[in-house]
Amino acid sequence: MSTTFTLEPVGTRFGGWTVRDHTVSNQHGMRQAVVECDCGRFAVVIMANLREGKSTKCHPCSIKTSRTRLQAEDRAPNATLRFDQVVSIKARIAAGETLVSIAGDYRISDRTVSNIKCGRNWRHVPWPESYAR
Repeated sequence: MSTTFTLEPVGTRFGGWTVRDHTVSNQHGMRQAVVECDCGRFAVVIMANLREGKSTKCHPCSIKTSRTRLQAEDRAPNATLRFDQVVSIKARIAAGETLVSIAGDYRISDRTVSNIKCGRNWRHVPWPESYAR
C-alpha cells in the first residue's frame, strides 16, 4: 500500500507564512516546507503544522502580535483586573482604605491588593502623584 502526499503549490499562504519550496521528510518522516513570513524571515516548517494552523507566523511576529493585543486590551489574557481598575485600586490605597475593603469591592483577594501595593503585580501602572511610598 503506497501513501500519496499532496503538497501545496509554491505560493500557498498559511496565515503569515507563504510556501516557497518543499523539502523531503525530516528524520521522523514528516513532510516539511520552506516558508517565508510576511516580515521576510524564512523557516522550515512541518506541513501538518501549517495545515492545522499550529504555525501561522515566525516567532518574532507572534510575540509582536501578542504584545499589541495585550496593549489593546489593557490586561493579560487571564487577568481579573483591567488597567483602569488597578489605577483606581492604587488611588484607594493611597487614600488610606483597607486592603480588605478594596478587595471586597473588586471581588479579588486581599493578597492580590497587597501584591499591587507592594509592586509584585501591576508595577507598570503609575501611582497617584500624592502617594509617597
